Amino acid sequence: MKRIYSKLGNLSNLKEAIDDLDNFTGLIKIDQGILLYSNSKLILSLWNNKPEDIKNILKVLPNEFLIEIYKCSKDELDEFIKNNSKNIKSSSIEYVILSLKKANTPLNNKYNLSGEIILDKYNLIYNYIGPHKYEVILIPRKYSQDKGVILFNNYEEMFSIYQSNNKIIEGKKALNKIKTIFAVSDVRISFKKISSERFNEYIETYPGGLLKIFVSFDELVNKIKSKGPIKVINNDSLINILTDEPSLMEIDNNMYIVSYKKEVIYAFFKNYEGDKAYRYIKNHCIFNNVEIKIYPIDNETYKLFREFKGNRVKNN
Repeated sequence: MKRIYSKLGNLSNLKEAIDDLDNFTGLIKIDQGILLYSNSKLILSLWNNKPEDIKNILKVLPNEFLIEIYKCSKDELDEFIKNNSKNIKSSSIEYVILSLKKANTPLNNKYNLSGEIILDKYNLIYNYIGPHKYEVILIPRKYSQDKGVILFNNYEEMFSIYQSNNKIIEGKKALNKIKTIFAVSDVRISFKKISSERFNEYIETYPGGLLKIFVSFDELVNKIKSKGPIKVINNDSLINILTDEPSLMEIDNNMYIVSYKKEVIYAFFKNYEGDKAYRYIKNHCIFNNVEIKIYPIDNETYKLFREFKGNRVKNN
């Protein structure tokens, strides 16, 4: 769910905003009303939590009101309408967004595992995940109505939720529950590499499920770069410019290495692991004219890169 428009306006502004939407699926909040669209077709309108004809809503709108437009997928919208159109308790957009997100998580009753395997020991999970972010969904064979989710980041447990008898537990309690399940039941499990956006969606929907704070690579890099580079070098060998003190090197704006004691410690490019990313960066520097910006890193910031175990370079 993404907000794409927010403006204080009137009926003319609302009409203009709707006219500009092409193949739009999502929600439009206007004062006490919510309009639901699928492929730019109005499929449901609500006023004060109750279904209402759009013409009646337009008649009671004040002269000036806040217009907020949120875009979402058709599956999210369909699930929301099916589960909530008759039982909406709040007209706040926060409630609507949360309902949509929860309808689109694996705790939804209609969720089916794909590519599942069956495990009888918790630690075997680590054989099926890699670096970066993974979603692990679990259903005990003995308790087939239960469902659990664990999110991993670089092999570390970062988030957990568990649903049993329509009750959801979050965080450490959920993780402990999942681990104890393995003592009494085999568990059906699916594994999926996920994006940072999907990862954050879970945390926003179930904030109590967070097990530990993790560092976003983009946030960390932007913080380091905010003070500007101490040096900019053109067309030199990486080996010649590796630093004694911790530093971040930015190559052509989209490749990064962390240097310390004249060695490459971490490498980042696309979704490659450390050694592969570093090989790609070295080849890029050999065959291209490159610009390298060097940013200093203090010891505390340098330690934060430990979060990115999968990007550590083993073979310099």
